[in-house]
Amino acid sequence: MIAVQPTRGLDVGAIEYIHGQLIEQRDNGKGILLVSLELDEVMNVSDRILVIHDGEIVADLNPKETTVQELGLYMAGAKRRIALHEKLREFVRSDSFASSMSSIAAIIVGLLFGLIVLFITNAEQALDGFRTIIAGGSTGGLSGIGDVLYIATPLILTGLSVGLHSKPDYLISVHQDS
Repeated sequence: MIAVQPTRGLDVGAIEYIHGQLIEQRDNGKGILLVSLELDEVMNVSDRILVIHDGEIVADLNPKETTVQELGLYMAGAKRRIALHEKLREFVRSDSFASSMSSIAAIIVGLLFGLIVLFITNAEQALDGFRTIIAGGSTGGLSGIGDVLYIATPLILTGLSVGLHSKPDYLISVHQDS
């Protein structure tokens, strides 16, 4: 059941009746999605509160363990920043971050290696390629982007090959799954 502002504009007796019906339906095993701007209503009727701010769920709260003030902070986005900061801190300390950073480092090393190879083989073409990357892609429209891809392809492929070479377990697991 979806109940959006179910008690808006009603008198106290009708509000109590609606709340009683919602709780009765919940007790009978029905799922109820209550959307309300009345914080007291949300706190008194809900078993679980999800707070949405800027189109994103920023909190999953138990109404028995939170306050109206804390709920308001999440609604205003003030606590979201704290929660995002904590999630970022956890990510930086995780293995996923270390893996991501090693992949980025491998790509950078590959790009630098590709740049060196291009300069050794044909320095003028390497300089033209980087000029196109810097200027052509941003000012040349679709033609400039095509030029960037055409001239930078050896550099991109070299970077990818070094990046993939540094991840042999990934290549083996892909091979085994297919």
